Amino acid sequence: MLRNVHLLLGLFCSCFVLMYAFSSLQMSHNSWFPTKPIVTESQLKLPPYLDARAASRLLMDQGLRGEMMQVKLSATNIQFRIQRPGTVYEIAYDLQSGQTQVKTNRVGLVGMLNRLHHINGLRHDYALLNLWSSALLFTSLTLIALGLTGICLWFKFHKERFIGGVILGLSLIYGLGLILLMRSAS
Repeated sequence: MLRNVHLLLGLFCSCFVLMYAFSSLQMSHNSWFPTKPIVTESQLKLPPYLDARAASRLLMDQGLRGEMMQVKLSATNIQFRIQRPGTVYEIAYDLQSGQTQVKTNRVGLVGMLNRLHHINGLRHDYALLNLWSSALLFTSLTLIALGLTGICLWFKFHKERFIGGVILGLSLIYGLGLILLMRSAS
């Protein structure tokens, strides 16, 4: 029973761990994976004298998905972003005329994975980001359970104790070595 639980936990976590490993590789070796965005521009007409929240809500009703960020107010216009992993809409809204410039930056799958790597917390306006964060929370808890079931199995099966000890020792040396290297480099 414990072995099956350990196997299922490992299989569940593997897709998330592989995604994080790939996006970490991309961030470490950025030149290997081009993430130059495809940029398009469009113009829309919104009602004049809206605040940033109302303007973003109208734009989201017209198909722009994500959460509003980085609002900059001036006497004549409002600039803000609506973004989700892989896509950023840069909005410039003229208060008097309602003319709205929308600059869309889209990156491919690699760029989207990079942005997913950086998402944290469960308080997003965009529901899919909260769903992703919830899945990551569950994965984190599952990884802890995977470690605990692995240790229980290590004590339960004496024949495999040597290889388990070697893997555990190498993992500990590798992890602590990286932490010490990063700590001494700063």
